[in-house]
Amino acid sequence: MPRSRRRLFQQLCNDAARCRACQRMTSRQAVLGPLNGTLTPKVLFIGEAPGRLGADRSRQPFSGDASGRNFETLLASVRLSREEVFITNAVLCCPADDQGNNPPTAAEIRNCLPFLQRTLELLRPPIVVTIGTVAMRAVTRLANRALGPAPGARLSDVAGRTIECGTFRWLPLYHPSPRVLHTVRTLAQQRADFKILSDLVG
Repeated sequence: MPRSRRRLFQQLCNDAARCRACQRMTSRQAVLGPLNGTLTPKVLFIGEAPGRLGADRSRQPFSGDASGRNFETLLASVRLSREEVFITNAVLCCPADDQGNNPPTAAEIRNCLPFLQRTLELLRPPIVVTIGTVAMRAVTRLANRALGPAPGARLSDVAGRTIECGTFRWLPLYHPSPRVLHTVRTLAQQRADFKILSDLVG
């Protein structure tokens, strides 16, 4: 791996750590660093935001809570390891309070878009997988609208569909949170979705 990529990634991490653009997250620290994965990933995953009981504590996306355990089960089902992928979030800091996780606002997603764009440009992944609606909408903002889904598209319209986005292939999938597994998309159904990813990786 070029030394310049490691240097630029460290600068990206430093910039994210210094960011104070979102008022309710000024006491939080961005989850971006070596624990996110390899800088030469086969797949780049984008989730919603670090969870209060998960990544905000472990400093590793999709790690330390129920969503993280479900994600690791799905990743293992297609014989991918964390050492082969890079995992980040549409919003790098945890938008939670003492009562639980909160969804990031549109402004918070917008504030974090430059970090997501820099990550994509730096790592140049061949495949990008968005996990959930928030991540899908963030990438929709970055992608050429002629190549990506319409801004108002629902995840149910595009989930499991491969979208060519110029430099990468984009696969929108559902989030593996307990709420989604119980009400929208079961773990068995999400395993089938991940099989599409396995076929893309080859």
